Amino acid sequence: MKNLLKIGALSLALVAVVFMLNTNAADTGDLKLRITGTSGSCIYGTNLNLWDYAFDYIGHQVTGNFLTTTWVIGADQWSCTDSAGVSFWSLTVASSDVANITTLQAAHTIPSTRVHIWSDNVENVSGYITSFSGVNNGETLNNTQVVIAKITAVGDAGRLATNHVKLAVDLTGSQAIGQYSGTLTINVPSL
Repeated sequence: MKNLLKIGALSLALVAVVFMLNTNAADTGDLKLRITGTSGSCIYGTNLNLWDYAFDYIGHQVTGNFLTTTWVIGADQWSCTDSAGVSFWSLTVASSDVANITTLQAAHTIPSTRVHIWSDNVENVSGYITSFSGVNNGETLNNTQVVIAKITAVGDAGRLATNHVKLAVDLTGSQAIGQYSGTLTINVPSL
């Protein structure tokens, strides 16, 4: 009986050793994480009123800041917030010719090659987005100009902004008297 008890005790000890050796066994599991984006948006000016200027025999340039959609001054900072991580987008501006709507004469039209846009360099306000440098050289709006652009891949989120966005129109000497009107086309990215 003593031997039977010794054999039983040894068996239990052997089973315990086997279980202790098995504690280092590895198992795998899944780690899942989903970071969801939200809708983004852009803030930009849509209207520009260069107000009234007196007739002049000498050519000159008139400059103004963009206004909000409700014609309030203060839209000189343009920004886009990409909260969805959209890849490669841009906010652009182009201008039509600026027609004299008083005289309706084609000869009095200011061509879009004499409409210019300026802004400060684009800054990464938050996040990890690489940006385009902006329109800081007074580029003409006869061609579409990029004001803000994201040039990084999908998944990168953040906010880009530029300050002091302004528009200028070159007037020739003896520019015809009258009221002028043109169209700015602002393409806003779908964020």
